[in-house]
Amino acid sequence: MLRLKSFLRRVALLAMFGAFAIQPAVAAEKQSFKIACSIYVGWMPWDYANQSGILEKWADKYGIEIELTQVNDYVESINQYTAGGFDGCVMTNMPSSVSPPSSFATSRCEHPSYPPSN
Repeated sequence: MLRLKSFLRRVALLAMFGAFAIQPAVAAEKQSFKIACSIYVGWMPWDYANQSGILEKWADKYGIEIELTQVNDYVESINQYTAGGFDGCVMTNMPSSVSPPSSFATSRCEHPSYPPSN
């Protein structure tokens, strides 16, 4: 009888921990994003998408707001991003790997070759 109780207790504990383990991690959905972008020929599609309305079209499609801000100095755009002034920053691979954002879990670096398109 003692063995059965011990077994049932273990099964109950495993079931309880298993239920917690399979729960998806849910973060609060963010509705607006501030993106920093500096002047560089490879990033001009972001500026074009912003000025032509493509960025707004995609934001509307997903029910979010995107504010693209042009920062005149590349290093300063990264500094402002890492200080938490922006949710994202368009940068090359090297600075994105050595300059962690202020909140790494909620930030994401986008590759400059993949701007929004029609």
